Amino acid sequence: YFKWPRRLHAGESFEQIIQKTYVMWQSLCEWLDSAGALGFSPLTGPSISPQTFEINGKHVRGVAASRDFSVGETLLSVPLYCTLIAEEMAHPYEGASWGACLAAGLIREKNKGKESPWWPFLQTLPSSMDTPVSLREGELLKAEYPPFLAAVTDLRFRFTSEYQQCDPESLAGCSETNFIDTMSVVYSRTFRLGGRRYMIPAID
Repeated sequence: YFKWPRRLHAGESFEQIIQKTYVMWQSLCEWLDSAGALGFSPLTGPSISPQTFEINGKHVRGVAASRDFSVGETLLSVPLYCTLIAEEMAHPYEGASWGACLAAGLIREKNKGKESPWWPFLQTLPSSMDTPVSLREGELLKAEYPPFLAAVTDLRFRFTSEYQQCDPESLAGCSETNFIDTMSVVYSRTFRLGGRRYMIPAID
């Protein structure tokens, strides 16, 4: 669920990063439990929790069950009012795509900090994702596969075009790089259910 950093911040050990992640997870569980979600009780402990596993000498992120489960048992359930829904977000420009609407809404809510009702969720989201869109030109050319290069170039152009069309106020004055990074996060963590698109805390 959480995005482990590829590089540690100066002065921070891997164990300190894990501890920060655990604190954010606990805060998220408390928020979800108070909102009526299932499987996040701070009293009995969440049904699952983020863990790291060592495989072939490398740290791999994942989740682990905190207890035994019965067949057919619901592990986690999150109320819709805890989610961010693209189709309910204000359009940053006329005819904006669902991705731009959700990215703009996410940026505005993050800009509010702790004043945002979604803050416990927002602070767990990565600031960027390692996707082909974020590759440098030299790294991209190493792929040597024209269809892939064309697809990434098209996506970069689309993200840039959407940023340029957005009302600056709708993006809380964020930079183009920040917008593209947020679009990458949105595209990697959004579910489509019943024709609508959702960012769902703890489920993604």
